[in-house]
Amino acid sequence: MAFVAGVLEALVLIPVQGYVSQLPHGVAVAELPVEGARLVPLTNEVRARFGVAAGARDKVAGFRELTHGIAHWAENLSDHWTVLYVHCEFWAGHGIHAAIAWSQGSVVFGPKFTRTPNEEAEPPYELADGPGMAIHAALRALGVRRAA
Repeated sequence: MAFVAGVLEALVLIPVQGYVSQLPHGVAVAELPVEGARLVPLTNEVRARFGVAAGARDKVAGFRELTHGIAHWAENLSDHWTVLYVHCEFWAGHGIHAAIAWSQGSVVFGPKFTRTPNEEAEPPYELADGPGMAIHAALRALGVRRAA
């Protein structure tokens, strides 16, 4: 049996009805199979570009990777997008999710931290199954529905 490991850290941009949303300049953006949604991978280059202010590289409480600089950028993007920050790490089917979302400059979901039930969860992480994992819960809360 092969074990698969992976890490994803990204911003999911969900268009806000009634706005023509400009994509962020100078960063890689991928289209998602949800109408108008985009994914911005948080690469080292993106982190360097948006984590320049004093204290911006400090982590947001509870998050393993989300810095104040990226959170501030996401909050600014939320003027014309609903912006969902996602972080997940998995190895051999076990792992964690962390999520928080902004719209119009305010937090509209989370933060939520979950871990698969096969290991002990240390605060702020809570045990959850597949549908209850933070990213899945955030997408549902933001109105994103699974395709058939």
